[in-house]
Amino acid sequence: MLDSERAEREQAVADFERKYGPQEGAWYRLGEAVIAGDVRLYRVAPTVGFAFGKLPTSGQTRYTWPSR
Repeated sequence: MLDSERAEREQAVADFERKYGPQEGAWYRLGEAVIAGDVRLYRVAPTVGFAFGKLPTSGQTRYTWPSR
């Protein structure tokens, strides 16, 4: 595994744990497996995003990311 791939995997684990908290239950030791390369990771680059409001006055927005 390349150093850059390992760094990306470590960043993915850090982001996951920051958002979802400590790993417990079915997720126990997931971070170690991700960093070791035992888990496949996929990167998804969005092209269009939609958002809908839930207020009394409904709103809608659309955002398009520039293609690479």
